[in-house]
Amino acid sequence: MTNIIYIAMLQIIPSEVLRNTVLANTTIGSKVISSYILALLLMKYTSYFSQLLKSNGCPHLSPDMFALYMNIVHLEGRIAELNDLANKAQQNDQKFVYRLKSEHIKDKILKLTNRLEPKEFLISIIENTDDTRQL
Repeated sequence: MTNIIYIAMLQIIPSEVLRNTVLANTTIGSKVISSYILALLLMKYTSYFSQLLKSNGCPHLSPDMFALYMNIVHLEGRIAELNDLANKAQQNDQKFVYRLKSEHIKDKILKLTNRLEPKEFLISIIENTDDTRQL
């Protein structure tokens, strides 16, 4: 995780949210960040889609492509929930199970997105929507 990504994410999160949220801290390398920021960093497709909706409105997607994107948003939410549960778990075996489930879901997301970054993925499903409308 680079400082650039970390700084960019801080610009997206309203400062009042950061001030009014009591959070557990997580260490990544030498950085200690809150679980809220960590969840946003992990939910890159959800964050990107949310920013896109706020700035440009809803993109025109076919029902299949919209369902695909919403599935990815849902899976990222499940990862955030599992990470939160793992952070709160008292026993190491519970933490391990939550982290293992989280990794399994991350693999599903990588497969669904063909390992594309959010912007490239959205462009590809918009193009796929345009191709299906021409048929």
